[in-house]
Amino acid sequence: MNLEEIRNSYSEGESYTVEFKESPDKELSSEVCAFANASGGKIIIGVHDNGYVVGTDTSNSARGRIQDTINKVEPRLDISFDVYDDIIVLTVPEGNQKPYSCPAGFYMRIGSVSQKLDRNSIFALLQDEGVVRFDEIVRNDLPIDELFDETAYQRYIKKAGISEVLDKGALLKNMNCAGISGGKLCYTNAGALFFRKNDEDTLFRHASVVCALYKGREKVHIMDAKELNNRNHAPSY
Repeated sequence: MNLEEIRNSYSEGESYTVEFKESPDKELSSEVCAFANASGGKIIIGVHDNGYVVGTDTSNSARGRIQDTINKVEPRLDISFDVYDDIIVLTVPEGNQKPYSCPAGFYMRIGSVSQKLDRNSIFALLQDEGVVRFDEIVRNDLPIDELFDETAYQRYIKKAGISEVLDKGALLKNMNCAGISGGKLCYTNAGALFFRKNDEDTLFRHASVVCALYKGREKVHIMDAKELNNRNHAPSY
């Protein structure tokens, strides 16, 4: 990016991928964190929120302080650092180890604003990134001793050829169907789907498993697929 492109960036105002800062204050790490958790972007230091260029200190010591602030974001990011006259431009890539955090918490770029994420938003981000799998989430509201379907469990154990050397709780944990929460053994979402009686069909109304047959091993060309859900509905695609 050259100086002319930088000028065009701040002339168009702040956006999903552009943030202005008059100076590298303590909120800089939050802005870096927000871009890393979204789609990446540029932080232009030395420009007022209204797009007016005020300039900033570009000395080596100032740049060192900025780097120290950037390093507070975890995991570490490879951020490019460019100086144009009295303007500093930080180019933040989209992170490949989301979620990223800073001393103030977890932030994400939403529109032209960097917003702090609450617990549910952080959890949703973890799920989106595959850090937390839906089926492995332990449900502390569903203890194993509640509505356990012994018939379904025994049928599964027999068909899977699993030895019952271990007790039921240990086997369920080994299968990621149960976990400890609040000092008690509880279902995971997968465990509740498999082994909890749910005649009213109220827990997972939209839960389904898609089984696909691919041509070759690249998982590109789908030959056949079926969606299996808890209403025994299996349409073919």
